Amino acid sequence: MNIKKSMNMKKIMVLVSAVAAMVSCGTAQKSVSLSDLNGEWSVVKIKGSDVAAADGQDAPFIGIDADKKHIYGSTSCNRITGALDVDTEKGTIDLGKMGSTRMMCPDMALEDRLLGAFGEVKSFKLKKGSTLMLTDADGNGVIELQKKTSGEKGK
Repeated sequence: MNIKKSMNMKKIMVLVSAVAAMVSCGTAQKSVSLSDLNGEWSVVKIKGSDVAAADGQDAPFIGIDADKKHIYGSTSCNRITGALDVDTEKGTIDLGKMGSTRMMCPDMALEDRLLGAFGEVKSFKLKKGSTLMLTDADGNGVIELQKKTSGEKGK
């Protein structure tokens, strides 16, 4: 009787291990490489609100040059630049060390919202390869970015 019980326990343990392995494989997220972040990204939302540049101003974007570990872009009014501080293994990114030009524009509201949001960004999630979500320390969406197509570069 003990041998039979022992055999059943082994079968159960093997089954539980197999199920656990299948579940972990199914939910494992593909790790992001630095080159996956490379390129220019349009700012489409800030804290859940759609982004629309004021008349006469360019749409805001963030550019990532992974090889040079450099970040650049536009707030819709001023240009931004800085060193890229990202850890793809942990999914962390710091946008608090960027500098910008200081031109005065007719409408500074979008720029103010975007610059304020940069300071809250602590991590990122790459979704479907073309959407990059920058999140706060609690994982809440702060800035949503959409990968630019080759015809949109630098605009």
